[in-house]
Amino acid sequence: WANAPGYRDGTANFERAIITRCLDCHATWVDHVEGTTSSYNRAGMMLGIGCERCHGPADEHIAYHDANPDDTVGRHIIAPASLPLQRRLEMCAQCHGDAGQLIRPAFTYRPGEPLSAYVRQKQTAADSTFVHTANQIQRLSDSPCFQGSGGFDCITCHDTHEVEPRHMDYFIQRCLDCHQREHCGMAEQLPADLRGACIDCHMPDRGAIETLFHTRDGDYLDLLKMTEHRIAVHHDATETVRWRYYAQSDDPELRAKADQIAQRLVAERVAEARRLDEAERPLEALLTWRQALRFDPDNAELRAGEQTALAAQTRHDQAKALWRAGNQA
Repeated sequence: WANAPGYRDGTANFERAIITRCLDCHATWVDHVEGTTSSYNRAGMMLGIGCERCHGPADEHIAYHDANPDDTVGRHIIAPASLPLQRRLEMCAQCHGDAGQLIRPAFTYRPGEPLSAYVRQKQTAADSTFVHTANQIQRLSDSPCFQGSGGFDCITCHDTHEVEPRHMDYFIQRCLDCHQREHCGMAEQLPADLRGACIDCHMPDRGAIETLFHTRDGDYLDLLKMTEHRIAVHHDATETVRWRYYAQSDDPELRAKADQIAQRLVAERVAEARRLDEAERPLEALLTWRQALRFDPDNAELRAGEQTALAAQTRHDQAKALWRAGNQA
């Protein structure tokens, strides 16, 4: 509880409701106690994401194969690989897309059925601010890579039946199943060691203001990163990859290149942070000042900008807390 986004470090809030819409995606089945906000029947829970979320109810399947143990073809069960592309995407989109507005109870959805009959979701990443899974389906669908290929689905890159390795080589190989390293438009400008680092440039890790943490070391820390699923050319990510590589070199010329890249990236972020300051969006400004500080941590001007935005966001949160307290009274 105390380590979830939004909680002050060391302070748990056990009054926070865990509503059914949370468990729609964090469980295979729960039996909600009617008339309550967040009470559930413990005997009616299937915690975690089990087989039935992707393969559908299995009672008939189990009964049939218990009675016919020699039949090796799965009967009375949904095989996702046999579904049309859109239905396969929707099977994942029930949790890895926009939260949307429920039309029918989430647990009544069955893989293979049109998801639009159960939840009204925003169709593009630009339309949605839902952050839990970074609108992965919407962002993937916006990708030139997805659109230009005629479409692919989540299991093109992910194995839902295995714990995937965390190292990038596994996912880079998924890219190289379709692409060649030498076809990269930045190949001539990248060091040889970076020409296969597809993920770092085209699917970089991003922070989100809805998943900030308060710890003993500071407030509004973006400790949680999510992989960008809009596969595209991300200028800032490519420049960051180059900066990091050159900055670690012992070659003075490469380190000088790192300094040049850092200056450009800092200037871009300072301009954006000031725009956000003027627009009275202190939290976004704070994160942008901190992005600049990653490239130049000893810069006093950047540190002053960070502290100004931090103070503005703190005042905003204090005012909001007072408003809530007054309404509750």
